[in-house]
Amino acid sequence: FLLSVMAMSGFLTIISNTAVIYVGLNSLNTSKRIFDKPILSLACVDLLTGIICTPAVCLIYYYKYLGCENEMKKSLNSISPLIYSYKWILPNTVKACTCYHVLYIAATRYIKLRKVFFSISGRQENINLFLIYLFSMLFCLICMFVEQEKEWCDRIYPYVEVWITLILPILITIILYCFIFRIANAKGKRPASENTSTLNIRAARTIGLMGGALLISYFPMMVKWHMCDLNSPVFSLVAQTLIATNSFMNPFIYSRHNPDFRSTLMGYIARFKPGGRLSVSNSAIPLNDM
Repeated sequence: FLLSVMAMSGFLTIISNTAVIYVGLNSLNTSKRIFDKPILSLACVDLLTGIICTPAVCLIYYYKYLGCENEMKKSLNSISPLIYSYKWILPNTVKACTCYHVLYIAATRYIKLRKVFFSISGRQENINLFLIYLFSMLFCLICMFVEQEKEWCDRIYPYVEVWITLILPILITIILYCFIFRIANAKGKRPASENTSTLNIRAARTIGLMGGALLISYFPMMVKWHMCDLNSPVFSLVAQTLIATNSFMNPFIYSRHNPDFRSTLMGYIARFKPGGRLSVSNSAIPLNDM
């Protein structure tokens, strides 16, 4: 049952994040961007989760808990012995990318609230996003080169990895959200534009929802990571299913406070209806102001 839920989560992840990427890319060259680059990059990571990582995790647990893990091991070892030993590197890299993206979005929003005239050039944004992917990959690849002589549960680096790639980014995101919400509320009480204060609060709520969903979805995995000897199929599958679910939840979080995304998406959907006509709202709210 849990494998079915995970597979369905992967399918919904592909559908929802494809919609975000399609709508977002089509708005990049317009005067009103619906999503900025970090959100589109996060959607690409979530899409990768649905296309590659969720099916891979489903297969791993399917073979493992049906007692066919040796057959899978032989098949993968026939290609390369490293594939089976480090089969979790790609899923772990994607998890790290997700956490770092949410942290980056929270950090940039916090700086923009503190410094009104702060801006990031398109080139610098691309470099920052590239570094997120690079460091996520490097942190997860280190395990291939350290403590090779020890059994997996006796190694120290996996615990270092989970703290660097999952726990600390999520904790810092939650802390930043508290500051963001406090600043947004303080600015809302000032005699300024009502629209600006509303957008600041929307941004705080969006980041808070993303951070909260990330914490809830990843918490069982953090616990399991520190209990290496735990061999509970149900707990393992629940942890992985919650992570898969987080990837398709993000687009709903974006759309909750972004009416332009909803109206644009409905306009695209209307194209496929007989007699449908595209109708796009002009009241775009980019993520920077959401």
